[in-house]
Amino acid sequence: MKMTPEKTGTLWTRAYLLGFCCRFEESHALEVVRLSTMLFDALRPLHAFGEKEKRWLQCAALLHDIGWIWGRKNHHKSSMEIILAAPFLTNGKYEAVIIGLIARYHRKALPNQKHRYFNQLRADDRHMVMQLASMLRLADGLDYAHQNIVKTLCGTLKKDVFQLSVQVARSKSIQLSEILKKTDLFEAAFGKKITVTKK
Repeated sequence: MKMTPEKTGTLWTRAYLLGFCCRFEESHALEVVRLSTMLFDALRPLHAFGEKEKRWLQCAALLHDIGWIWGRKNHHKSSMEIILAAPFLTNGKYEAVIIGLIARYHRKALPNQKHRYFNQLRADDRHMVMQLASMLRLADGLDYAHQNIVKTLCGTLKKDVFQLSVQVARSKSIQLSEILKKTDLFEAAFGKKITVTKK
């Protein structure tokens, strides 16, 4: 298993083991972790999260597709259920629920207070899950083709618009339409419009 030096903490190690046991697509998972982390850092002017929340996002990004082991349909929900059912992953249910929900919302329906687990969180935790999941959702869209196309990205906040600029690898193309499909949760969570350009 490939490990990165900056993520050798117990939670990351256990998440990696869970992903490995679920036969995750390692290259895509790690790329989504990388992109999620860059988005987390680029969005610091809009959030007040620290290293704990970053670790949760990174683990959710690593595990977002493990539900594929149960089949493609509703694999986002399956990913959450697997995370919640893994007794070795976290030190308590709260952390597992947060990571599971972030992974669950990487696709399909936006968070809703009718959704199981999400409706059990305090208002501030629901808001945190929405914001972190929106970063994962965008990161997954940036690697839609599973080809590690994005070299780097940067963001600029201008009034009510967050401008995301993406640099792609030479000789490769990226489908902005697929990224734009994933902006809905960001706009709901942060109350800002988002534009995406490539260079």
